[in-house]
Amino acid sequence: MPLKPPTPAATPASPPDIGDESIRRISNQTSVPTAGVRTFAAISDPKDSEHFTVESALKAFRNSAESRPEVEEPPYAALQREVQRRLGRCLIRIQQYEILLREMVAKLEVTGMLGVSTVQTAEASSALPNMTMGNLVGELTGKYFRPTLLDSGETQSDEPNDETEHPVGWMCFRSSVSMPPDAHAKLTTDLQELVDLRNDLVHHFVEGQDLVTEVGCIAADMYLHDCYDEIDRHVVTMESWAKSRNDALRSMDAFITSDAYKDFLRTEVSEPAAPREVGVQELVELLSRAEGELTGNGWTSLDAAIEFIRTVAPEASPRQHGFGSWRHMMSKSQAFDVRRGPTGPQGRMETRYRSRAGAE
Repeated sequence: MPLKPPTPAATPASPPDIGDESIRRISNQTSVPTAGVRTFAAISDPKDSEHFTVESALKAFRNSAESRPEVEEPPYAALQREVQRRLGRCLIRIQQYEILLREMVAKLEVTGMLGVSTVQTAEASSALPNMTMGNLVGELTGKYFRPTLLDSGETQSDEPNDETEHPVGWMCFRSSVSMPPDAHAKLTTDLQELVDLRNDLVHHFVEGQDLVTEVGCIAADMYLHDCYDEIDRHVVTMESWAKSRNDALRSMDAFITSDAYKDFLRTEVSEPAAPREVGVQELVELLSRAEGELTGNGWTSLDAAIEFIRTVAPEASPRQHGFGSWRHMMSKSQAFDVRRGPTGPQGRMETRYRSRAGAE
């Protein structure tokens, strides 16, 4: 029904023609005009449910429209109905975007136990149904798209670094995209503008537009045309993100089911048949020697220590003794304190260690 200035003689205008394809089909989804809701609801009465069909609803709607007396419409009525159509089209496109956004955020982290077919998404996903679009965008730009640590100085505080924190067989898969800080800031601003646009259309569109004059309706129609183009641009971008991530997940799935990954797991998590004591002691001595040469007293960069060991004992490797990495060996030896953090205010993440007091 067209909006009209409040006057004592105001009367409802005739509903739009249900046969108009531009009204019936919005982004390949059929809709029923607002004026027909009462007729549609009446046909959907439970006692008539077994006879209900879409054709009967359309027939009843036409009969209802034809039975109404002809009334004179205001000059802006047709333009206003076009504004209503464009607004509905924008809102449907926004909802399509929110569905894709929610799916992206819901699968940022997947956890489970090895050998168990079912997996669980991160605990935060249970709150997704109640999250606003703004909250979802915050999750996407905070956990999936991240500024490059080397330039931003930010730390990934949620990165697991305690190898004894979870039970044996527990696994976690996370996906993220690292990008330059300026590109990340631009993306964050761009998505926040989309959230603001969505909120304006949902909550403030009518109060911000003049919908009871022809000029006002034309201006509103042009504004909505631009809004739809902007929303559609974001939907296309989100679809490309989702496709890229799905392709990456398929590649990861192929790798996890490969023999190479199974061999890696055997090396990483399986206890070797031979005792490790001799090998552990040798590696501990090499790390202690590197610590003395590079630092003397304090925290030593593990990367620098590994480079030093390669020069003095190129054959030394934790994998020779059944360890998946130097950090794995250090955790098992309990001879060192280990921490991970940025090298400085604008530095990259780095693992450092120092000899533990009292360790033999």
